[in-house]
Amino acid sequence: MDINKKLAYYRTQSASRPSTTENTIPSSLRALEEHFEAEILEPQAPFLKIRRQIDINPQLYNIETHGSSVNISLLSKGERKEGIHPEECVFFDLETTGLMGGAGTFPFLLGFASIDDNHVIIEQYFLPDFGREYLLLKNLVPWLTKFKYLLSYNGKSYDWPLLRARFVMNQINPDFRNLIHIDLLHMARRLWKNTLTSCDLMSVESSILQRHRGSDIPGWMIPQSYFSFLRTGNIHEIIRIIEHNYYDLVTSAELFLLFGRIEAQPESLTDSNTLQAMAQLAYEQNNLLLFQHLNALFSSQFSISHPQLQVWMSLLHKREGQWNEAVGFWKKLIEHPDHDYFAMEELAKYYEHQVKDLIKALDYTQRTLRKIELSIELGQSSREINEVKTRFIHRQKRLLSKLA
Repeated sequence: MDINKKLAYYRTQSASRPSTTENTIPSSLRALEEHFEAEILEPQAPFLKIRRQIDINPQLYNIETHGSSVNISLLSKGERKEGIHPEECVFFDLETTGLMGGAGTFPFLLGFASIDDNHVIIEQYFLPDFGREYLLLKNLVPWLTKFKYLLSYNGKSYDWPLLRARFVMNQINPDFRNLIHIDLLHMARRLWKNTLTSCDLMSVESSILQRHRGSDIPGWMIPQSYFSFLRTGNIHEIIRIIEHNYYDLVTSAELFLLFGRIEAQPESLTDSNTLQAMAQLAYEQNNLLLFQHLNALFSSQFSISHPQLQVWMSLLHKREGQWNEAVGFWKKLIEHPDHDYFAMEELAKYYEHQVKDLIKALDYTQRTLRKIELSIELGQSSREINEVKTRFIHRQKRLLSKLA
């Protein structure tokens, strides 16, 4: 067949196709459109846009400051010192064809959530086949870049790099330099690592937000379910995936607001482990005033003075040069079996370097060594005890040398 006959053949085939775009939209996408009361965009390469909203649970938000900025300075370890206005935030979550990432991983469902007054607004984009993401990504650029903060849950190492890679692969180069990414997983771990067996989103959602999903699809099933949809057009599992993504977005937005309330109102905490985690963050950020407030809350709510809080309090006083206060805590901690060596060592250092009382420093050193020897005789030897013993022997030799 020569070239003219080939061209005539393709013109005939083109003319025989329907001129409307109706037949380019698969019935499965129409069924999803009807199920979610959604909108089909770009009929020549159609994909689905689903828009829903949910009222914000007022118990998750500090009502007195509703509409103002959210402070997560403590929970972000000082990375976000400025107040964050909720309307500056967009939350996102991807559902993809693989769990390991890489250039071949395709995000077929892109979910976003924003906060508008008393509502969380969720927008999801479902791609029913490959090769349809260019127009979606191109249209997302002006919308995404109007936000200041991009928030995810465990998206720092997966979702965000993958989304940026898809823009690059489609030769779209948005300026994301001013878009600040915040991964909420890290803050959840800082708060609840000693409270929950796992800080994955589902565990936090059920244990902290008290929301329990019914027939939620497990994450590991999502890639295979999408491939099955491509083969069969069956939308049942796709509906479950879209709902899974929807609740992931709602939970992320609610957690952000909850973090703001916890930081603004730590007295609302009823779990001792969580309150202790807040105190640890205050200690790590050298915030003595906040630590004292949290320590007082702990004592009033649980009617005890936690020894670990006393350790951190003593070290904060030490950093501030408030030696009398620090020494008072160390002398109390001598009686605590988990912190006695720590307290003895701090007192020995204090009397050697601050007071210059070498006799007293040596007394605390030798008392500690005798206690260590007794523990070893009782069969309580461990690597930690041996390390402490080595330090105190070295200290004893130095003090004896100075006194000689």
